[in-house]
Amino acid sequence: MYENREESDIVDGKKEGPAVYYFKCGMTEYYNYVNGKKEGPATLEVSNGDKGSYTYKDGKAEGEASMTYANGDKELFLYKNNLKHGPSTFYYANGDKEVTNYENDYLEGPATFYFANGDVANYNYFRNKKEGEYILTKTNGDKIKSLYLSGYKVK
Repeated sequence: MYENREESDIVDGKKEGPAVYYFKCGMTEYYNYVNGKKEGPATLEVSNGDKGSYTYKDGKAEGEASMTYANGDKELFLYKNNLKHGPSTFYYANGDKEVTNYENDYLEGPATFYFANGDVANYNYFRNKKEGEYILTKTNGDKIKSLYLSGYKVK
């Protein structure tokens, strides 16, 4: 397999215009250079059919972004300073939905999972792992409580 490589043009010593980056893992990213910095819409294609869409501003991913997975799942999120940061919604192909928040590329804080059958779970993330109380509210109003520690259900 080849190493990571980029195809781009150089104008007056700076990268300029459309560019393609080939990752050795099989992903391909398409973007644009303006005055040597990535700028504007970008897309990511993964060999398994997953696709991402986002925007570069002043060389960094910024603002609204999405990732659509080959299995039908889709995530909408925000980039800030090249990191996932802010509200995120993950739509599962089976009708489930998870509403979360990112801080500096980590799932962080309160989250809500809406099951397609109407059940709702509320819990927290700490550095990408479920942490603390997990409350599942069934459609009939029954509540089931669990406890998570570092991503593991302990109670």
